[in-house]
Amino acid sequence: MLRTICSRSHPAPDTAWNTNIVLRIKPDPRLNEAQQAAIIHDYGMHNGELSLTVRAALAHYLLQEMQINIKMLDGNPVAQQLILVNVDAIKPWLFT
Repeated sequence: MLRTICSRSHPAPDTAWNTNIVLRIKPDPRLNEAQQAAIIHDYGMHNGELSLTVRAALAHYLLQEMQINIKMLDGNPVAQQLILVNVDAIKPWLFT
């Protein structure tokens, strides 16, 4: 028999889940103009930048999925392709 334990206290709110942040992404500036233009077109960027609103708790996973390394640039800009413009603003929400 399963027994449910009820608590009278409420759990603390999940701030990272309930907070939306904006990731500002643009082509790696080390790419040549034609390569940057292709990336801007492929991602549908406006004014050379893509803004993605995401739950703070999921930001790190999205950056991983997009292969955006915020700790160091890949030696080959073609391998990296994208950079995060507002690293400092969202760093508190990322895994260390």
